[in-house]
Amino acid sequence: MSEPTNPGTPIYRDTSFDENYGVYVNEGYAYVAEGYSGLAIIDVSDPANPGTPVYRDTSGYSEEVYVTGGYAYVADDTSGLAIIDVSDPTNPGTPVYRGTSGQGMDVYVDGD
Repeated sequence: MSEPTNPGTPIYRDTSFDENYGVYVNEGYAYVAEGYSGLAIIDVSDPANPGTPVYRDTSGYSEEVYVTGGYAYVADDTSGLAIIDVSDPTNPGTPVYRGTSGQGMDVYVDGD
């Protein structure tokens, strides 16, 4: 295990978009808000060898993500809130949208 004063060498995994926004790690997977590319899901159960990203496109511009109870909640800018079934992270479901009165820029789920 690394120590805070000696964190070790970074391991990188390229994703499709040049800017990543929110990242949420849950049960061995990293969920990355990928802007115009939607949601990227990366197996990080072996941190020294992260898996190839699996993508689920969203209709907006993904800004942030929060994962709980088998669902990814994505702040999707002008599309509002995108809810994606990620109970099987290797095959994420089709997003379901809930409009917001403005742009969806951040997300947090309370009571998980």
